Amino acid sequence: MENVWSRFLYDPEIFRRFVEEVGSERVGVYFDVGNVLELSPFEHWLEILGDKILVIHAKDYDMASRGPGGFRYVGQGSVDWSKFVSMLRQIGYDGYLNVETPPEFSKPSDAIRIPEDGIEAAKTSLTNLRKYVA
Repeated sequence: MENVWSRFLYDPEIFRRFVEEVGSERVGVYFDVGNVLELSPFEHWLEILGDKILVIHAKDYDMASRGPGGFRYVGQGSVDWSKFVSMLRQIGYDGYLNVETPPEFSKPSDAIRIPEDGIEAAKTSLTNLRKYVA
């Protein structure tokens, strides 16, 4: 289950309880750090969801922009990536960091070249993310 902007499971304690009540090891959290910044600090989510997190969606979010137009490539928004990666280590997370990088984060949709801009977007976020994970 991913924490998305659907107005469903907008609280980490309720999200955790939901996953636990499903009662299956195969159901966990696909945590998206960019999706929680407007709700509460990511630290709060990581502390509570901890061992229920199976995969991380890595994208950034610019708090000055607000709303769906605020999503950014890793390192180009308001996420403190050094702190985020440090907290992942503290909670024992050693899984994947999956970059979410649609070219729409930096270009209007009518200016996007497929697949070139998608590949470039993924490279940008991956390069930035490696600075924090190394």
